[in-house]
Amino acid sequence: MSLKPQYNLKNLLDKLDHEELRTFKSLLKPLMEPGVDLRIFPWDEVEEASGSKLAEILEDRLPRASLRKTIWSILEKMELPQILEDVETPVIEEQMQGEELKCGEIEKSEDVETPVIEEQMQREELKCREMKKPEDVETPVIAEQMQREELKCREMEKPDNTEGQSDARDSLARFWKSRFCLDHTYLSGVIERNRNLIPFLDPQVVLRGRAVVLHGPPGAGKTTVARKLVLEWADGSLAHLFSWVFYLSCRELAQMAPCTLVELLSHEFPELESDVVQFLEEPQEALIIIDGLEKISIPRLDSRIDLCMDWLEENPVPVLLSSLLQGTLVPNATLLITTTPSTLRELITLVGQVQFCSIPGFSEADTQEFFLRHFRDQAQAQRALEAVQSNEALLAMSQVPSTCRLLCTCLEPVMERGEDPTTACQTPTALLLHCFQDQFCHPRSCPSALACGLETLCRLAAQGLWAQTSVFYLEDLEKLGVEEISLHPFLDKCLIQKDLNYRYCSYSFIYPVLQQFLAALFYVLKPQDGEGRGRQPWDDNIEDVRKLFSREAWLRNPDLAHAGHYLFGLLNRKRAQELEATFGCHIDLEIRRELLGCGAEESRPFLLRMEQSEVFSWLYESQDEEVVREALAPFEEMSVILKSRQDLLHSSFCLKHCPGLHKLTVQVARGLLPENDEAQLSFYLKHGRFQSDSSCLSLWLDLCSSMCSNPNLSTLSINQSFLSSSSVQVLSQHLSSETCRVNKVLIQYLTPEFIYPVLCLGLIGKRSLTHLALEGRIQEDQARMLLMLGEMLKNQHCGLQSLRLGTCCNATPQQWADFFLAVQASPSLTALDLTDNKILDQGSMLLCETLMQPLCSIQKLSLENCQLTQACCKKLASTLIISQLTHLSLANNDLGDEGVKILCEGLNHPDCQLQSLVLRRCNIRKDGCRPLSRLLQTGCSLTSLDLSMNFIDSGLWMLCDALRRGNSMLRTLGLAPMIGKQRLTLYPVLGEFGGQGQTPGKAGPHRLWGCAISPLYCQELAMALHDNQELHMLDLGQNNLGKTGVQVILEALKTSRTSLKTLRLKMDESSEKMQNLLQEVKKHHPGLVIEEVTSSTVLSYWDFFSLSP
Repeated sequence: MSLKPQYNLKNLLDKLDHEELRTFKSLLKPLMEPGVDLRIFPWDEVEEASGSKLAEILEDRLPRASLRKTIWSILEKMELPQILEDVETPVIEEQMQGEELKCGEIEKSEDVETPVIEEQMQREELKCREMKKPEDVETPVIAEQMQREELKCREMEKPDNTEGQSDARDSLARFWKSRFCLDHTYLSGVIERNRNLIPFLDPQVVLRGRAVVLHGPPGAGKTTVARKLVLEWADGSLAHLFSWVFYLSCRELAQMAPCTLVELLSHEFPELESDVVQFLEEPQEALIIIDGLEKISIPRLDSRIDLCMDWLEENPVPVLLSSLLQGTLVPNATLLITTTPSTLRELITLVGQVQFCSIPGFSEADTQEFFLRHFRDQAQAQRALEAVQSNEALLAMSQVPSTCRLLCTCLEPVMERGEDPTTACQTPTALLLHCFQDQFCHPRSCPSALACGLETLCRLAAQGLWAQTSVFYLEDLEKLGVEEISLHPFLDKCLIQKDLNYRYCSYSFIYPVLQQFLAALFYVLKPQDGEGRGRQPWDDNIEDVRKLFSREAWLRNPDLAHAGHYLFGLLNRKRAQELEATFGCHIDLEIRRELLGCGAEESRPFLLRMEQSEVFSWLYESQDEEVVREALAPFEEMSVILKSRQDLLHSSFCLKHCPGLHKLTVQVARGLLPENDEAQLSFYLKHGRFQSDSSCLSLWLDLCSSMCSNPNLSTLSINQSFLSSSSVQVLSQHLSSETCRVNKVLIQYLTPEFIYPVLCLGLIGKRSLTHLALEGRIQEDQARMLLMLGEMLKNQHCGLQSLRLGTCCNATPQQWADFFLAVQASPSLTALDLTDNKILDQGSMLLCETLMQPLCSIQKLSLENCQLTQACCKKLASTLIISQLTHLSLANNDLGDEGVKILCEGLNHPDCQLQSLVLRRCNIRKDGCRPLSRLLQTGCSLTSLDLSMNFIDSGLWMLCDALRRGNSMLRTLGLAPMIGKQRLTLYPVLGEFGGQGQTPGKAGPHRLWGCAISPLYCQELAMALHDNQELHMLDLGQNNLGKTGVQVILEALKTSRTSLKTLRLKMDESSEKMQNLLQEVKKHHPGLVIEEVTSSTVLSYWDFFSLSP
C-alpha cells in the first residue's frame, strides 16, 4: 500500500489570504523535500502565481510521494494544520506490489488495512514533526538540525534494521536492473576482457590504494564495464565483495544543484535515503562508481575550496566528488572512476595512490569481427574494412567500439550502391558528409525546418564542445527560442538521443565524433535570417575559432583538436555546396581568410605559427587545392618529418601545391620504408611504379615527384633518415631528372651507408647543382663514394661550386690522391670542406700539390679536425704563396706554437692572398702570439683571425700591440675561451656553412683551458680598441673579465673613434652603473652591437663556406 494525495490542493491554497499565501511561498524553498532539483524549479512563476496557479505548478513539478509532506510541513510552520482537515484527506489505496511506504517506512501485510493503522501512522509522523519543529527555519544551522532530526525519526520508525537494510539493498538491486540494460552480446568478449582488467575483482591481486581508474578515449567501453559491475552486484555476484554499490553519472550530476552526500548517493532513489544514512553511520564494504569524471569540473588540489567532511553538509556536487576522491567522505569505500586520459594528471594529485587500467577498445581482430557481423557479406565487410584501414585517422576511430558502429553505418549505403569505399574514406570529414547526405537525401520535413534544426544542433554541439559535455536540456532549447520538434529529424536518424532515465528531459550526442563535426560546422554556417558577421553570431559559451587550434586549449580539451580537423575539411567549396543542397542551409567560407591569412595586428599568417605537420594534416583534410595553395603561399622553408604512412600521404599532397617553396628538409623515421624490398625494386625498375598504389613506397614516389618537380625549390636537405634500396633508387632518379632544378643538396647521416654512392651517381652531370654536402660515418663504401664524386667533378656538365665531404674515415692515401686529381680538374669548384676526415699530414701534402696547380680554383678550404700536426705546416705555408686560397680553417689540429710560426712565413709573403684564418683549438700559447703579432704589423692580407680555445694568456699583450699600430688590416678577432671539449662545426646546415651567423657549439663533459684573458689584460685591450679604427668584430666569449675589466673596455669605447660594430663578452647588466655605462657607449656609437654571452654557447663568425651564391 502507499499513500497518494487525494486532497484538492487548489481549494486548499485558495483558502489562504494574500499574506498567508506570500508566507507559504517564502517557506516553500527551505522546506522542500530532498530529491527536487531546486535550480530548475520555476521560482519566478511561483512568485507571481495565484493560489490555484501555484497548485498547478506544485502538482506538475513535485513527486506525488513528497507533495503532501511538503504541504504539511509548511502549514505546520504557519501554524495552520487545521486547513488540511477541511479538505479531502488522503485515503489508502491498494498497491501491494512489494513497495515500501515512504512516510514512516512501516511495511503492511496484506490484511492490515484498518483505519487504526493509518491513525497510528499519522500520530507517529506528527510526533516526528514536533521533534524537529524549529523556531526559525530561515537559519541554515536550524535547517540542518531539522534534517538530522527528521532522519533520526525515520531511523526510529524502522522495525528491524538488519531486515530493513537487506530489503533496501534488494530495492536498490531492482532499481539498477531496471535502470541499466546491456544488450551487447556481440561485444561480450570485449566487455569481459575489459572487466578482467579491474584489479579488485581478482582475489590474487592486492589493491594498492582505494581507487581504480579506467581510462580510455570516449566510446571505448568504460561506462559499459562500470554498468556491468553494477548489474553483477544486483544479481548477487559481487555480494561477497560489496554490501552496497552506488553509481554516480557525472553527466547527470553536472546539472544537479548543491546537496548533501546523502542526497547525492540517493538522488535516483530518494525513498532509500534513510538506508543510505544508516550505511554512512555504520560503514560497510561499498563500491562507489564515478562515471565520466571528465564531464564535470573538479576543484584542483591547490584550490582554496574547503573539502566536505560531513555527509549532511550541503555543498556543490564538484566539492562532494572531490571530497570523495580525497577521502574526507566515506574513506573506506572502494572507488571505481572512469575518465578520459586528459584528467589523469589531476587525478593522481587528488587521489594519491591509485591503480590505472587502460581500456584499449577494439583490437584488430575485434574490428574485423564487428565489420563481419555488421555487413554479413564477407566480401563487402573486407572491402569496407580495407578502406577504413587505408586512413590512419579512420583506423584509430575504428578501434573505439561506439565509433566503429558509426563507421559501419556510414559505409553501409556506399556498399549497397556498389561504390568504391576508398573514395568515401579519403578523410573523416568526407565519410561523415557521405553519412549526412545518405541520411537526409529525402527529408520528411521542409528544407527550412531542417536547416533551422541543423543550425540549432550545431550551436548546441559547439557549446557542449567548449563546456566538455555531450548533454543538453530543454531549457537550452528554450534559451535559443527553438521548439523541441526541430530536433526530431536528428532524433529519428539516431544522431542524438533523448534520455528518459533522468528526472528532467535531456538530450545527448551519441557519438563524440559527430558532436565535434557539428561543432566545426557551426563556424561556417550562415544564419537563416542573414544577421551576424557572415556566419553564426558569436555565443558567450563558444570561443573564437582560432582557439580551436590552441595547444594550451588542447591540453585541457583534446576534442578541440578533432573539431579543428573537421573545420578544415569543411573549407572545401564542393563539400559546402553539397551541404547546402542537402539541408537547405547557407555555408559561408569567409572564415578561410581568418584561418589562412593574417589578423589586423599580426605580422605573420596564422598557419606559419603552427606546427608544420599539423598544418599538412589540416590541409589534407580539406582536399581542396585552392585552399592548400592559398595556405602554403607564405611558406618559403619547410621541414618534413615522416614517421608514418599518413605523414607521407599528407606531405606528398601538400607539396604538390606549394609553388613558393625554396628550401625543404626531409627526415624519414626508421621502419617507415620497407628494408628488404628487392622484389619491389625489380617491379619498379621494370614498370616505373610499385605494385600497390597505397603502399608507403608509392607514396614516397609521389613525394619525390612533388619535391623534384617544384621549379622554385633550390635547396634540398635529407638528414637523419633510414631509406631502403627502392626508396633510394626513386630519390636518385628524381634528382637526376630535368624537372629537378635544385641548386643545393645536403645528404646528412643516412642509413644504410650504400645510399651515399647511389645518390652521387644520380647527381653526375646535374647542371643545376652548385652546392653539395655529404655527411655521415662512411666506413665501407668510402672508396665507391670518392669514385662517384670524382666522376661527378670530371663531368663536363658539372657546375659544382662548393663541396662538403664529411667523415670518410678509412680512405687510403691513394684514394685521396685520385679524388684530389678530380678536384683539380673541376674549374667551377671554389670551396672544399674536408672537416672530420682522417687526412693526416701525408694526405694534406697531396692536397697541397693539387692546390698549387694553376688550374685548381679552390679558394676556401677547411681541414678542421683532420689530425694534422706541425709537420704539414711548411707545405701549407708554400701553398699559401702559390694557390688562390683566401679562406683557410685548420681548427682542432695540434699545430702548436712552432706550426704557427711556420705558417706565418707563408702568410707574410706578398703573394699570399689569405684573408681569413681559423686556428681555433690548435694548442697555441703565448709564444705562438709573437709571430702572429709581427705578421699583423706588416700589413698582411689577413682581415679575420680566430684564436678561440687557445691558452694564449699574456700573449694578448703582443696582439694588442699589433692592433694599436696602424698597419693591421684585421677586422675580425676571436678570442673566446675553451669552455669545454667541443667540436665547433663551421658548416652545420646547408646554406649556413659557418655563416655570418652564429653557429652554436655545445660544451662537452671535460673542462679545458681557455684563452684565460683576465682583468689584468683589459687595460691593454682597452687601449688597443681606443686606437684601432679597423676592427669591426671582437669576440671575447666567456673570458672572465670581471666588472672592472668590462668597465675599462666600455670606458675606452665611449671616448674612442672605433669602427667596431660587434662586441661579444661576458658581463653583468643587472647593476645600475653598468646599465648607465652601456647606454653612454650606445649613445656615442649607435651602430655598435654589444652581446652578452651565455655560459652554454660559443659562436662562430667565420663565413668560409657559405653556400649562398
